[in-house]
Amino acid sequence: MLLWRESKVEEKLAQHAVIPDLENPRTSRPYQVYGDAAYGFGPHILSPFAGSGVRTQDELLWNSVMGKGRVSTENVFAIISNLWPFLRASWKMRIYQSPVGRFYRVGVLLANAVNCCYPNQIAQRFKCKPPTLDEYFHH
Repeated sequence: MLLWRESKVEEKLAQHAVIPDLENPRTSRPYQVYGDAAYGFGPHILSPFAGSGVRTQDELLWNSVMGKGRVSTENVFAIISNLWPFLRASWKMRIYQSPVGRFYRVGVLLANAVNCCYPNQIAQRFKCKPPTLDEYFHH
């Protein structure tokens, strides 16, 4: 939650992530991200139905469909750490001495480049053709 608040992603989404309705601007819709139930629900964030109680069929279907996408997305972290084992070497990372965030961003960049050449199972599941290396690095 702390990183979510500090990142100000929600404010950025409110400013920039809108699907415009050119015929009636008052009915423009926000883009939304899907997160853990701890993040709650708002104009730009959706989450699974949580808490105790009986779920309707629609709520169960929602949790099932969205949960599959979430698991697929979380698999990306495994893909990155499997491609670049150094990122799993926590014993080599030192607080305030190792640029861990930079290491991870480079790992993501390179993993995306690999996926441009060899689409991973997530891209295949969502039938999402990755860009070419030239498109990825130059556009």
